[in-house]
Amino acid sequence: MYTKNLLRTMLFSLIILVFLASAFVPMMQAKAASDDTAFVSVSKLNLRKGPGLTYEVMQLLDRGDELTVLEVSSDKSWSKVETSDGKIGWVYNLYLQAGNAEPSEGTVIVDLLNLRVGPGSGYRIVEVLELGDEVSVLGRSLHSDWLEVEAESGKGGWVFSPFVAVSKDLADLPVREAYGGANGSPVTQRPLDIIVTIRDNKAVVDIYNFPTNEEITAELGLAGEDADMEVAEGKTDGKGSARLTFDMPRKWSNGDPVKSGNFSLVVFSEDSSFSRTASIVYVTYQ
Repeated sequence: MYTKNLLRTMLFSLIILVFLASAFVPMMQAKAASDDTAFVSVSKLNLRKGPGLTYEVMQLLDRGDELTVLEVSSDKSWSKVETSDGKIGWVYNLYLQAGNAEPSEGTVIVDLLNLRVGPGSGYRIVEVLELGDEVSVLGRSLHSDWLEVEAESGKGGWVFSPFVAVSKDLADLPVREAYGGANGSPVTQRPLDIIVTIRDNKAVVDIYNFPTNEEITAELGLAGEDADMEVAEGKTDGKGSARLTFDMPRKWSNGDPVKSGNFSLVVFSEDSSFSRTASIVYVTYQ
């Protein structure tokens, strides 16, 4: 009798443990997934039904929206995410900021600096900042020539990048412009394959969507002319991505000094069968 009662007790305890395990496992899984979070870094971002621009748009996400990353596409360009209201879809990785959304810090390094409503000199001035003013840097324009900031007064806007000393590498700041328009309007064009960041005459070139494991070369030139000055070499990884770095030249191949202006950077594969071109706005004080 004692043995039968003991067996019943053990069986009942086992059933309770199985029930409790089945109840707590989903909670533990949900917690693990919630730790892999990202934030939308542009004004508007399309949430699509699949990992590509041809898939239907389910919803427009706003800047700062927190997302749970569930899966990443094989080419690492898209992420399957869940929104705070439970919707699941795909977003383009370039416009996500991983980790927390804490801003970088910046300091104005010129006597007077216009804070504008958009990334360009044609936008209305919100406030005039002064030498030494501190700002929170929220992100950058696609070409890093403008920074989105929040002033000590609480007003937000855009400032010209060379006039602010930033506490982190500009290339690591999230892109705050939606591709195709400074106003953040959604577009259907293919996302950029090359993003160039220049700070203190040093260039960082991020490459996306290139052939995998391919030797690549970067050449620089004036806009509208052939890019014929080789500035960097490298190799893409298994995802078709790479990062090239180089010092901006002081002189062109013909001996002319490199001055402020609009440049083109061409990156091409070893056999020249694949190439992409990026436009650069360059400012130098030499």
